[in-house]
Amino acid sequence: MAYQVGVDLGTTWTAVAVCRSGGPAELVQLGERAPAVPTVAFVGDGGEFGIGEIAERHAAAEPARVVEEFTRRIGDRTPIVVNGEPVAPEALAARFVGHLLHRVAAQEGGPAAGVALTHPAAWGPHKLGLLRDGLAGHGLPGVVLLPEPQAAAIGYASVARVEPGSVIAVYDLGGGTFDAAVLRTADRAGGVELLGRAEGIDRLGGLDFDEAVFEHVQAELGDEWDGLDPADGMVLAAVAGLRRECIAAKEALSQDTEATITVALPGVHRLVRLDRARFEEMIRPAVEETVAALGRAVTSAGLPGGVVPTVVLAGGSSRIPLVRTLVERELGLPTAAGIDPKGVIALGTALAARDANPASEPSTTVTTTADDVLPAESPALVPPPVGVRPFREPDAARPRGRLPVVLGAAASGVLALVIGGSLFAYVAQNQPVTPVGSTAVASTPASTSPGAPRPAPPAVAPPTAAPPAARPQPREQPPQEVRRTTVAPTPAAATTTTAPPEEEALQPEGTTAPPDDGDREGAGDRAADGDGAGDGGGDGDEAPPVAADPPADEVENGETAPPATEG
Repeated sequence: MAYQVGVDLGTTWTAVAVCRSGGPAELVQLGERAPAVPTVAFVGDGGEFGIGEIAERHAAAEPARVVEEFTRRIGDRTPIVVNGEPVAPEALAARFVGHLLHRVAAQEGGPAAGVALTHPAAWGPHKLGLLRDGLAGHGLPGVVLLPEPQAAAIGYASVARVEPGSVIAVYDLGGGTFDAAVLRTADRAGGVELLGRAEGIDRLGGLDFDEAVFEHVQAELGDEWDGLDPADGMVLAAVAGLRRECIAAKEALSQDTEATITVALPGVHRLVRLDRARFEEMIRPAVEETVAALGRAVTSAGLPGGVVPTVVLAGGSSRIPLVRTLVERELGLPTAAGIDPKGVIALGTALAARDANPASEPSTTVTTTADDVLPAESPALVPPPVGVRPFREPDAARPRGRLPVVLGAAASGVLALVIGGSLFAYVAQNQPVTPVGSTAVASTPASTSPGAPRPAPPAVAPPTAAPPAARPQPREQPPQEVRRTTVAPTPAAATTTTAPPEEEALQPEGTTAPPDDGDREGAGDRAADGDGAGDGGGDGDEAPPVAADPPADEVENGETAPPATEG
């Protein structure tokens, strides 16, 4: 039986759906406890490769071989180092997708006739080109690349059976990124068209809310936390369990009004309570920033009077009650009910694969023998395994890839820990990093002078009783024509790093694509998580070929720009 596959490759979770014989999309059960699997990879000796829960279990014994959050690193010229070997993030992502497709093929009895894969709306041609090359290197040259908001709109339209011509606004808050866009369902089946501009915040999501809860616990422990020994393996393992408790508490607060976090550290045994009101106070500035971005997307759509889009809440973090409250209250927009935020994007991606690959015979083959290891062209900045950050760091050297979390009770010594399966690693060397702001697919006018600083991202409020930050107001923009540009996906070329067909389709004919902040990073410090500071005025679309190895001072966040125009 012919079938097509849609893969929603998220920062923290990946979901897969299939369409069989031209029928509706259905989620595939791949995780041990849920359809989605953790976006975590294990790279062993002799080509051994594992994903999801299997990879997480390897972290305890072999943390240097386990990697998470690697999709955030795509576009970074500094490779990920796995067990001492440099690996390109896009190669790791492609291998992860290939492994998923093999598991689906085993369930379905053969390879898929077509595959579609999601990506953040903020990604530009350079990052998409790298991902295409990685996929082609693993026997997947015809994968359709689809912006996440488009996939969410297609999925919602199929589930809710909306009428052609309906306007849908997508609010997609996942584990690591945020996207917002307004789309209209086309007259033909499965098609949608982008209205106005999509908005994106490249490094904001549920991971940052996990961190806010963890910082809250640190502040509650006070001196007891400061007395922990970061070199003690028992401490590191116990803190890993504490971080899992914090994640569980965050998720519980979407249903309950209070959660209890069990602290079981060497010499420290306590219960820390966190209620929903306090949690929402901590994350409110970040959520307000996402709502403001959605407001800008709606304004840019130039909708005629009387047209009110329904907002589709997608991504696991959109389940937080504060999200729905602020969208409805601050923007006055209705939100769709009865939608699975973790599955709607995968469903839409599978439908896009079906429409782009109606062939009845399988046309996709997956190669798993491609060499993922890159030659060490320059000294690699070794990132901690499994996203591990140092136990303690000087304030000036603290990584700021995620939202800054201010600790009122621990301002003199910042403690930072990130889970590594059930084990933490202590990293002795730190790289100073400057905060990175949000990235919009099409941003409002800003300074384009060389070296112009990028605005800092919204801060999660400290765990002290401070009033919440003022809500950012959507920027007023002049009325615009409704931009009816069909963005139905088409198969991409196998090995190009230029603008992909899907992304070009997002721009109306006769216009110039707006600057892509995600592909226009200025020169500056490079961080272990592949992000850095600086925002110049160059165009990331003119990045040189991937094979070129530019000087270190011309590389930032994996993007290369001409030194004459980038700061």
